[in-house]
Amino acid sequence: MLLRVFSRLPLEVLYLFSDLLYLIINHVLRYRRRVVYDNLQSAFPERSPAEIRKLANDFYRHFADIVVETIKAITMSDKHLLERVHWLDLDVVREHAKRGRPVILASTHQCNWEWLLLTGCLHLPGLVSFAYRPLHSEWMDRLMLRLRSRFGGVPIPAKNLYRESLRRGTHINVLAIVADHRPRRRDEKYWTTFLNQDTAFFVGTEKLARKIEVPVVFVGMKRVRRGHYQVCPRTLAEPPYGNREHAILDKFARAAEEQIKDDPSRWLWSHRRWKYEKP
Repeated sequence: MLLRVFSRLPLEVLYLFSDLLYLIINHVLRYRRRVVYDNLQSAFPERSPAEIRKLANDFYRHFADIVVETIKAITMSDKHLLERVHWLDLDVVREHAKRGRPVILASTHQCNWEWLLLTGCLHLPGLVSFAYRPLHSEWMDRLMLRLRSRFGGVPIPAKNLYRESLRRGTHINVLAIVADHRPRRRDEKYWTTFLNQDTAFFVGTEKLARKIEVPVVFVGMKRVRRGHYQVCPRTLAEPPYGNREHAILDKFARAAEEQIKDDPSRWLWSHRRWKYEKP
């Protein structure tokens, strides 16, 4: 398999390909350029055109790095991954797990979410399950599922997340969810202001947490330097949650927004996050 051979190259060599890929996707293919610029301008209306252009260029450089880092993860050893992704305050998650109940880890498309999942599977106690959305390409979908399951992660299709999580119950120790996806039109959703605009969030994360009465931990990630990241888990909420509807989702939205504003170019701006408007 060509990707596997490519994956065995040192990261220093792969980053040379990343530099070339940046030029291709940004200046030749102009990959989703209108989406990226519209998203950035809406999120940061106070920034000048020059500042938006710099953010977009920085995003494309980061996006190219994520592509080659994801390919590298096909064959990376557990030791190599842990050298590049440093988890801080692991006890935040471990203390919850020691109480014999599942923990929901809610993260975002910030930095390298693929390395985040893989190192989470290596660090955290017991069985780690993760929510995923099938890709349109059947070949790519199989590849990504194999990659994400390398160190014992168990996939749960996002559309069946609520039902499957209830069915598996105590067999799940940690449930990892990238919770900043755009919900489908037919999904139940929670609307709030996020990055300066009305934004819909999928409510399944909160409904599940309340149903099985488990803590929710926000897993922030930041880039230290090229190919090196820090992960900062912190408890968002734990039972009893109280009666305020969507309180957990609101805390997640605020934490995600704070993380993005702190380092804007590391978020996935090519995602059509605001594809439809609030009714």
